[in-house]
Amino acid sequence: MLSKKHKRLAVSFLFAAILVWLGLFFQSCATKPIEVKSFTGYIQVEEGESADVQWEFANADRVQIKGLNYNFSPNDSYKIKPTGTKIVQVIAYKGDDSLAVNAVIDIAKKKVKPQYGRGPTMDFIGLSPAYLESDYLAGVIKADTTMSPYQIKIMRTVYPYTKDQFLVRALVLDRFGNYMSGLSSLPGEINWSAALQSDLITSNYDVTTFNEKDYSTSEGIDINILLDNSSAATRNDKVIDAIRSFLPYLTKTDKISFSYFNQTKTEVFPLTNPTDASKEFEKVTLGQPQGLNSIYKCAYTSVSPFASGSKRNKLLVILTYGSDNSSIIYSSNDVGKLAHDLDIPVYIIGVGSAMESYSLKYLCSLTGGRYYQVINDEISKIENILLEISFSQKGYYELLMPVYSSQLEQNMIKSVLTYQRGKTKLTDRANIILKPEMQFSQYQALAYFGYRDTVIQTDFDVIFKSLAKVLKDNPNSVIQLVGHSSTEGTNEYNLDLSLKRAQEARRKLIGMGAAPSQIRIRGEGNAKPIYYLQSTQWQQQNNRRVTVRWLDPSILPYEIIAGESNTENDALAKVEQWEGKKYQVYYERYIENNIPVYKIKLWGYATQKDAEDTAKHLKEKFKSDFAVE
Repeated sequence: MLSKKHKRLAVSFLFAAILVWLGLFFQSCATKPIEVKSFTGYIQVEEGESADVQWEFANADRVQIKGLNYNFSPNDSYKIKPTGTKIVQVIAYKGDDSLAVNAVIDIAKKKVKPQYGRGPTMDFIGLSPAYLESDYLAGVIKADTTMSPYQIKIMRTVYPYTKDQFLVRALVLDRFGNYMSGLSSLPGEINWSAALQSDLITSNYDVTTFNEKDYSTSEGIDINILLDNSSAATRNDKVIDAIRSFLPYLTKTDKISFSYFNQTKTEVFPLTNPTDASKEFEKVTLGQPQGLNSIYKCAYTSVSPFASGSKRNKLLVILTYGSDNSSIIYSSNDVGKLAHDLDIPVYIIGVGSAMESYSLKYLCSLTGGRYYQVINDEISKIENILLEISFSQKGYYELLMPVYSSQLEQNMIKSVLTYQRGKTKLTDRANIILKPEMQFSQYQALAYFGYRDTVIQTDFDVIFKSLAKVLKDNPNSVIQLVGHSSTEGTNEYNLDLSLKRAQEARRKLIGMGAAPSQIRIRGEGNAKPIYYLQSTQWQQQNNRRVTVRWLDPSILPYEIIAGESNTENDALAKVEQWEGKKYQVYYERYIENNIPVYKIKLWGYATQKDAEDTAKHLKEKFKSDFAVE
């Protein structure tokens, strides 16, 4: 028999074994399963190119590729150059646990880059259909019953085309960006229709006939490209590469010109053939991006020479990082009217995300063009956007739409075009401008300034000269110069600095012949930044500015500050309350002590006296303070 000592020892061993078993049991229960956080399950590459299979697993300690004797980390990648369709099995391990996933790699035929000026037409595109998915036109393919259109794009509108009709030209693309030619020859019914929406009515229209323009029989086109090189232009090296890559798609009958701009425009070369243009691009040096953005002035001076010369198809393409802020005497309406009258569509490609695009889109609609937007890591797509724009001047599907008598008094028709064949139904939208409305820029600046500086650089003289001439030619006109600062000191320092900048701008205008009686000034400090976060040098520079306001009774420049709010929701609620009282009102964000404040503003007063009389009446009625601005 076991002694008491041995019994106690045996019980201790048994108890320890149970504890170890329970620990292992609970540990195994607590182990989290392997999870896939990200994985490239499908990859498509051109012949001869490498594919990069990427993965990230949670709760794994190693990864293996089936067939390879090598351990990868749970967050890693594997590069392979396949010769055909390939399945790569990726297996993640954690102890005895494992998880396998498969990546499929497809090979697309390599797209052959065309040579400069090949043939009199764009027939080379038909020889090389695209096989990589694309949002923009990348090739041409003859449609057949096995193919499904993926998207339609309205590329051109013309109003008025006849007295009561407007014209629409559209592209039909497959998922690889191939223009699908010959759709009308396919068996089965193809339906084009449109919903025409205006303020008062919405009407639906079925298109009974449509025509296809054969790109192979089209004549050459004239393309004028304008590139923004203002202080916001941070990716122009890549933009230039994309433009250069686009040039081989042009034919020897096409011509292209290129200019860049900030507050002034510099022509690099006039209209020339693609081969010579490519040589010119090898010598292009834009210099450091700097200054303001005068899109409208530079666009106007680019369109006006098109008034003379041949009757070839002409178009203006603008690549910009922001909206206009310094054209001063030119507006979107000026450019739109001239381009519309000359039948020149304007296409705008917005680069990045730091812009107000409404007025740019309106200009495209007014001239019958199209607006594009690419973020910074999509700049390479500009090559295909330019191809899409240029091709759409030569090959397209053309439809006529009615403008009903009840819509003729409206400012705009919102057209929703629909293509339907079988189960495929695709739509795109375009705004048809019947009566242009005046478009205003967010602000118009005369100059930017260095940190804590009041010196106006000579680069801005061209703007001051233009404004001084307008004031001399219009002695009854009155302007207000408003100085601004970034965060350059205390609130008092910023306010004083901004006023000194406005004073310096006034001195410069007077020195150029403007009458002192035509100029009012004020300083805003850093209360109204264009860019609140000011995360880059050019954004800080944009905040250090002098802007101009026209105190013209016809544009109702005077406003009444009717209160403040600490939150945007509260500001919106107050705006709606004033709207209920039948006032014209909006709210605007200011910065006070580095905290945003939202001021409620009543607008629409032609003179300062009108605004002051209304403010006095409101003060008596609501027992509150109202200030005129």
